[in-house]
Amino acid sequence: MLRTFLAAGVLALVPVLSDGPARIDVERADDVLLIRGIFDDAAPPAAELTYQLEVSKRGSSGTSTSRQGGAFTPAAGSADTLSTVRLGVQPGDTVRVDLRVSGPSGVLAEAAFDDVVR
Repeated sequence: MLRTFLAAGVLALVPVLSDGPARIDVERADDVLLIRGIFDDAAPPAAELTYQLEVSKRGSSGTSTSRQGGAFTPAAGSADTLSTVRLGVQPGDTVRVDLRVSGPSGVLAEAAFDDVVR
């Protein structure tokens, strides 16, 4: 799957690997990425789910990793924004984002984003 985002006034295509209703939306404004972990299922399970979002950046300024997670109860017909991360970047940085959503029976959906900032 390809997601589009606006990078320095130029439309760019970004590879986002998604399995099912989990997705990662990425927008860029100057030197900041806005990263959102989203769960969007038309018929979600009637159970409390958990998510884990991990964001990693490698570049000339070093390496950083952020992990966020929690529980939520999905609503049918609406997208749940599970987490929002703002990440300062510069050209040459490598950004990796992984999202995993789990329920009582195990992993329900996963999404991943991996790209080099231009």
